[in-house]
Amino acid sequence: LLIVGFFIDYTPTAMGMFGAQLVITMIVASAVHKLSAYYSLGRWLLVKKLKFYLPPTQSDLQQVSRSSARLNGKKEDIFIPSSYTLNLKSSQLCLSELLTIHYYSDFRWLVDFAASSLFVYVCTRIYFLFNPSAMWSEYDLSVIWLLLVLVYNAGVLVAITIVYFTDELSTERSLCLVFTAFFLVCAMAVLIVDERSLEFGLDNSHELLTRYFMNVTGFKRETAALLFPNWQMKMFLAVVASLIGGVLTFPCFRYAQMHYGALSQVRGRPLYRTLYHLNLILPLIVVSMWIAPISRIPLTTGEAPLITDQQFDSYKIALLLITCILRVSLSWPYLQAYLELAKQKVHVMRSAKERTSLAQVQKTVMYVFKFLCTVALQHIAPIILLLTMTLLYQITHARQASSHTQGIAMCEGCFSFLCWWINFVWIVGTTCGTFEYTFSFGHLLA
Repeated sequence: LLIVGFFIDYTPTAMGMFGAQLVITMIVASAVHKLSAYYSLGRWLLVKKLKFYLPPTQSDLQQVSRSSARLNGKKEDIFIPSSYTLNLKSSQLCLSELLTIHYYSDFRWLVDFAASSLFVYVCTRIYFLFNPSAMWSEYDLSVIWLLLVLVYNAGVLVAITIVYFTDELSTERSLCLVFTAFFLVCAMAVLIVDERSLEFGLDNSHELLTRYFMNVTGFKRETAALLFPNWQMKMFLAVVASLIGGVLTFPCFRYAQMHYGALSQVRGRPLYRTLYHLNLILPLIVVSMWIAPISRIPLTTGEAPLITDQQFDSYKIALLLITCILRVSLSWPYLQAYLELAKQKVHVMRSAKERTSLAQVQKTVMYVFKFLCTVALQHIAPIILLLTMTLLYQITHARQASSHTQGIAMCEGCFSFLCWWINFVWIVGTTCGTFEYTFSFGHLLA
C-alpha cells in the first residue's frame, strides 16, 4: 500500500523525480560502502564501554592446594571446591573478540544502515523545509531507505526467532507459538474497538483507499467497498500484528532480564533507578496517547483546551521518538547487565554443588559471551523497528494533513496502529518477563 501511495502522489508533468535527494542518497550510499569497514556505529556501541568476563584457566587455579582441587592432567578433571573464592577476570571488549561472535555482522550492518537511513531522513526533511514545493513534485527517497531498514530488521528478528524452533522439544518454541496466538486474539479485539476510543485512523485510511480505487476504475462506492471491505484490511493487520508479537516475545523477555539486572547494579543511586523505571513504563504512556477518552479529549476539548489537535499529534510522535532515544541511550548499562550474568551464574552454580569442574565454569562464562550479539540484536532491533515505524508514521501524517496528496496518506492509519502495537507488545512482554525473572531468578539477581 505504501509503495502504491508513493507513486500515485505525483503526476508526470509536475514530477521533478528526485532532485537533490538523489545526491544525498548517492553520498550516503557511497559512505556506507566505503567507510563502514573503518567507522561503524554498531561496532562502537559494543566496544566503547562493555567489559566481559574471561573464563578461568588452569593457571588461575595455581593457588588451590591439592586438598582443595584434584588434578589428573585433564582439564575436565579439575574441580573447584565451593569454599574456594573464584574471582573472574574482566576485560575490555575489542574487535578481535567480536569477530568470533555469531550475529556480529548482522548487528553492525543493522545499526549502520539504520543510522544512514536516519541521516537521509533528516537531510530530506531539511531539504523539504527550505524547498516546500519539492515535497509535492519529487519522490521522497527517505521512504525507500526506511522501507529497506524495515525489511532487513524484520529479517534479522525472524532469523533469531527461528533459532528457537530448531529443537523440537524446546519450550521456547511452544512459548513463542502461544504468544503469537495470544497477540492475534488481542489484535483482533483491539481492531474492532470504535475509532472514537482507539484513534488509529484506519477507517480514514480505508476511505482514502476506496476513493482512490473509485477514481481509477470508475466503480461506484458500493462496488469499491465490496471489493475492498474494511474487515479485510483489519484482518491483514491483525495477522501482521500477531507475527510482530511473536518475534518480539523473546526480546521482551530478554529486556526484562536486563532491566532487572541493571537495577541491581545501581542500588543506592535513585537518579539512575528512576531513569531505568521511566524507560520501562514509557511504552505504557505511549499506549495511553491513542486512547482518546484519557488523552486527546481532556487535552483538546472544553472551553479552554490546553493544546490543539495538531499539537497533540506532534506530541504523540515526539513521545515515540523520546522512547526510542531513551532506550538507545541505555543500551550500555543494559548490555553490561547481561554480561554480568556470567559472574552471577557461576556463583549460583557453585553454591548448588560442593565442587564444580573447571570445564563447567568455562562453558558457562563462554556461553554468556558468545550470545552477546544475539542479545544486542534482541535489544536494538525492536527499537529500530519502532523508530522506522514512527518516521514512516510522521511522513504519512504530514501527507494526511496536507490537501496536496493522498497516496502515502492512505498508510497513516496502518503505521499509527503498528506504532501503538509495538509499544503494547513491549508492555505485555516485559511484564510477563519481569514476573518470570522475579519469581524464577530473583535470588540470582538479589
